[in-house]
Amino acid sequence: MGKPFVNGHDPTSTLTTVRFVLMVILLMGLVGTAVELLLMEHTDGILQLVPLSLIVVVLAVLCWVALKPGPLTMRVFQGTMLLVVLSGLVGCILHYQGNVEFELEMYPSLKGAELFWESVTGATPTLAPGAMLELGLLGGSGVHFSASRAEPRKHLTADSRLLGWRHGEDDDEHQDEDDRAGGVGHGARAGSRRTGPGR
Repeated sequence: MGKPFVNGHDPTSTLTTVRFVLMVILLMGLVGTAVELLLMEHTDGILQLVPLSLIVVVLAVLCWVALKPGPLTMRVFQGTMLLVVLSGLVGCILHYQGNVEFELEMYPSLKGAELFWESVTGATPTLAPGAMLELGLLGGSGVHFSASRAEPRKHLTADSRLLGWRHGEDDDEHQDEDDRAGGVGHGARAGSRRTGPGR
């Protein structure tokens, strides 16, 4: 049996295209963020090196997924995306805390909403690490699109080098087996009726 079409479109092909576009956007975002961090000299100390290190790890894992797609690589990719999201959240908190300390050193009388506002709009952009959070969610979206159509089998597609799972051909094979089994059962029942008792 062929693959199902909806309104003249192949859902599997569309899903593969969506995954590919998401991964291209993710790659562009990772590279752009890394370049920006380097230009800003965001390399002072271990904490500032965390986002750059994670970007390198994500790029390496993406290459791994592209070369050897499978359940293990997908799980590792999911883990790295979770770390990227967490790094974005922690980065926003650290930036905010740094701005609070700076504002209190400059203006010790600040407090409440005024301190919060001055800290959020301080010298260090509080929401800048949110870019890592967005990249993590973007990568997680690609994993979701892949897992939503995944089958618990060992074979994987060749048409999704980045985030694909094999399901179309396996489904066709299993459907053909079911059809053959159904045909055999139907033929046996028909034969039994023709050769029943008294005939």
